[in-house]
Amino acid sequence: MNGDSRGVRDVLGRGGTAFCGVLSLLALALGGCAVSFEDGNGRRQVAGFFSMAVDTPERQAPTDAARHFTFYGVWFDDTFRGTSIALGEVELSVADLRNQWHRDGEAVTAATPEEDGTASFGFRWCTLAARDPSRAGEAFDIAISGISIGAGARDRHFGVGYHRQVLLEVTNENALVAWPADVKLEGLLRGSFNG
Repeated sequence: MNGDSRGVRDVLGRGGTAFCGVLSLLALALGGCAVSFEDGNGRRQVAGFFSMAVDTPERQAPTDAARHFTFYGVWFDDTFRGTSIALGEVELSVADLRNQWHRDGEAVTAATPEEDGTASFGFRWCTLAARDPSRAGEAFDIAISGISIGAGARDRHFGVGYHRQVLLEVTNENALVAWPADVKLEGLLRGSFNG
């Protein structure tokens, strides 16, 4: 009987060690979590652990400042394309499309302007401006290495491995958006176009 008790204790001990290991990995993944959502005033909020770089194009460029976010771990998004969650590495670039017919392509002012350059990885909170009549819509480029699930009404997908989406969302039907034909949208969002 003592032998059986010791065997059970050994099994429980090994199970406890494995359970602690799984909890440690989960804590590591959640330690890099971030969330994106739209608040009641229509402003986009991005909070959590991420790095961010900002490219500010010239006045006549088709987009306002493009913000490049990098997330590691768990990323929950409830605004860009509906509701989605990703586990792994996520690179997100987003920019407002300028309406070239409105005020000669005047820039849309962000709610909280960020300095140009790259921010180190860490906890931060970024607020993007609410929709404005002077902007035509949004352009965004999402690259995910890991697992991604989209469960919203506008975005239903499941992806494993590396996958990427480059999308335009035009919100002003009377807007004019124009840029050189030789510049691809993902290049524009990643800062390769300067005016």
